Amino acid sequence: MRLKINKKIIGFVLAFLLFSVSTIAIGLTNHKKINNNLTQINHKVVPISFSNPIFDVEDDDLMVTMDGTNSFLNKPGKSRLPCYTTLFAFPIGTRISEIKIEKSKIEKIQVNKPLKIANDPIIAPLGSEHLRFSFNAVESKKMYPTNIFDGRIGRGIKGDLPCVLFKITLYPIRLNSDQSQIEIIDKFIINISYEKNIQANSSSNEGYNFIIITPSKFSEALSLFVDHKINRNISTRIVQLEDIYDGTYFSVQGRDNPEKIKYFIKNAYDEWHIRNVLLVGGDEEVPVRMSHVNVNDWDDGSFVSDLYYADLYNEKSEFMTWDSNKNNLFGEIGFHGEDDEIDLFPDIKIGRWACVDTTEVTSCVNKVVTYENNKYYAADWFSKIGGIGGDTHIGDAEYISEGEYVNEQIFELMGGFQPVRLYASNGKLAGSFPTGTQRIQNMFDEGCGFVNFIGHGATWGFGTHPHNDSTSWLPTPDGHFLTTDVLKLENTKYPIIFTSGCDVGKFYEDDHCFSWSFVSNPHGGGIASCGASAVSYGGGGADATKELVGLMIFNMYVSFRNDKTNTFGEVWASALNKYISANMTTWDYKIVESWEAFADPTLQIAADSIPPLKPEPPSGRKQGSIKEEYLYATKTSDPDSNSIYYKWSWGDETYSEWIGPFDNNEPCEILHRWETKGDYEIRVAAKDTHGSISNWSDPLIVSMPKNKDIYQYQWVKKWHTFLLNKTSFCDSFLKLSGDDII
Repeated sequence: MRLKINKKIIGFVLAFLLFSVSTIAIGLTNHKKINNNLTQINHKVVPISFSNPIFDVEDDDLMVTMDGTNSFLNKPGKSRLPCYTTLFAFPIGTRISEIKIEKSKIEKIQVNKPLKIANDPIIAPLGSEHLRFSFNAVESKKMYPTNIFDGRIGRGIKGDLPCVLFKITLYPIRLNSDQSQIEIIDKFIINISYEKNIQANSSSNEGYNFIIITPSKFSEALSLFVDHKINRNISTRIVQLEDIYDGTYFSVQGRDNPEKIKYFIKNAYDEWHIRNVLLVGGDEEVPVRMSHVNVNDWDDGSFVSDLYYADLYNEKSEFMTWDSNKNNLFGEIGFHGEDDEIDLFPDIKIGRWACVDTTEVTSCVNKVVTYENNKYYAADWFSKIGGIGGDTHIGDAEYISEGEYVNEQIFELMGGFQPVRLYASNGKLAGSFPTGTQRIQNMFDEGCGFVNFIGHGATWGFGTHPHNDSTSWLPTPDGHFLTTDVLKLENTKYPIIFTSGCDVGKFYEDDHCFSWSFVSNPHGGGIASCGASAVSYGGGGADATKELVGLMIFNMYVSFRNDKTNTFGEVWASALNKYISANMTTWDYKIVESWEAFADPTLQIAADSIPPLKPEPPSGRKQGSIKEEYLYATKTSDPDSNSIYYKWSWGDETYSEWIGPFDNNEPCEILHRWETKGDYEIRVAAKDTHGSISNWSDPLIVSMPKNKDIYQYQWVKKWHTFLLNKTSFCDSFLKLSGDDII
């Protein structure tokens, strides 16, 4: 729930003070007895600074940015303002007693142009016209936003550790009511006082880490999967739905079958200490919970959310029914005073295999066993990442092709991974021989660790547009990559797939919906897949990765790359924790709740290994001739002293294979030649024997002019020297050595 200033759980004390940024104190201050339990009173103090704002004129509006911020306040109809969001995690039993937000002196600046308004949410299901929802700003006599910060407290999970989570958003820029003046705060200090119950931190290791909830008809087909997980030191057991309903393990609680399942998960969490749950079965095999988010008149707002099963408790350790108003409509948000209280932060990691028969169950089991036993996450092909996209939202003011833009932002984040671009702009989604669909199939055959489909969707497929062309659909030949195309894939290298379109994860209406089909395909496809179980929303232009489904997908990669996550479930939970905030719109609620994970949450997708340090910039010739080989070298070290492999990027979308192994700081040398004239940025990445990949090195920029042009340049240079020095033309010409003709 959203925190208010007078919330009983937390006392907010805002101290509007000048302060020195060097003041910081973190640690234990004293002890006291409360309810006969020894508690610690701690203070966590975090200083945060921002640069001066930067204003750019965009379509006669002011776009304001600020170094040090990491997000934007994007509310439809309101000005788009930079902000800073951070998440604090405390052990269960922690009571946050006070939060102080100290700020520097406010600086006021007059503005003579309106600030850019946040982009309206846009959807475009396959086969329909684009829909853009417009909003008029509501005039207010107060500053926008009203407060200098906002906060949300809940209970969730970080890794395998249950936590009290506190999400805080700072607003260093606020706008007055007539939009003529902004207030700037360049320094904050967050001071959190909290009481940590020492006894509450103890827990038993007995029980199970992982349970599989399924009807009895699938139990035998899952026995190999259970043995496989136990052999990987993951304590696992199957729980049959019939046993949940019969009260075999715990007393039956709940008004209907979904609530009975959720109470069972809660009891297993408390008594067995489970941290991962896999639901095996479609909506007819394992019941689903319909959530209700009132987004707009066009969207009926009722959809399946498996997050319902994962969100067990609020910050007060109260069970979350998702029906606090007790009207038997669950997850109500946006209903004008009838909203349900929803914590949203997942307490467990959850996934679903939406299998409808034992054949699909067996296929999923075999794929996971093969993937983990062969450590596909450490294979050379895993270091490739595929991006499929075009122009998602036609007519944005920035003329950006959002599908390509989102992929490029992900490629930049995933430095060290080799991008495979199948774009409208480079023609890879068009053509007849091969077609765009065949190129996608070839990409799966060659192997990628991850694949992104960024565009429009339906249960039956995915599609996108050429830039600014809403009448044409890609990929060729059908204008869509269909579920039938997914089921024809016969690749043996299984990627993780993220899809941004509408309804691609709507398994309760289509047994072979697009996202699920990658995982259910017994002959190929993917190992895990995420997509929306409902109508999905995206941001236009450069906001495509800053809000809604683009932000959710981007958060999945941030969690994988930066949070030391090793399993798919850890990536999923961390991405949701990043997305959830205090200032969420109804669109945000729907994005979070409908983000369906078709995956084993315990699936290992990375090794517990620190990657090598970023390699040194390549050394070698900076100028030369095309079709001539030149030697380049680099080196790096590995924190764990593992052997090192190198991959070279030659700046023309060609790459070397992984070369190695090399010892720490042993130079890696390689010969390369270019076939066409141009300037190229050479970079190199390193990975260890466990598959952990560094970022790309800083570049070495080389120029490869044509031989003829270079020769003519040298001829003129020598002729000029001859005229000035009156030396022999022949002598001068003969001095043109191989080193001169570069």
